[in-house]
Amino acid sequence: MPYSIAAASAQVNPAGNLLGLSADSGDHMWMAMTIGWVLSDNDAEAAQQATDIISNIAAYPKVTYPDVKNSNYKAGNLLQEEYSPTVFMNDASADQKVLQGYGDATYQRLKAIQNEVDPIGFFPTRTGGFKLT
Repeated sequence: MPYSIAAASAQVNPAGNLLGLSADSGDHMWMAMTIGWVLSDNDAEAAQQATDIISNIAAYPKVTYPDVKNSNYKAGNLLQEEYSPTVFMNDASADQKVLQGYGDATYQRLKAIQNEVDPIGFFPTRTGGFKLT
């Protein structure tokens, strides 16, 4: 996803977006992976293999090209100093921390909104999906 999309988004909504995407963090590459298997006996092994594949892909450029900056890198941008994956909720695995991946400020903002509209915590205990708790 080119940085220009985040720049255009910021013009429309100066408050930013929940994914924490910013033109200052440069270009992003998004990836989806589908793994299938036949027997439920292999559920744990398949989940571990998916986790290993994602970890290896994330580590590869850092290890192989440690001094190469992200495309459209801006000096002093702390977002680019560390690999910080944003996980798309609709494609996320159950063990991925989708909401925490949006950055701490956004995560705390979402938790505050949840506490304001649902102070007794009714919905997190009665719905599936990713939780703020």
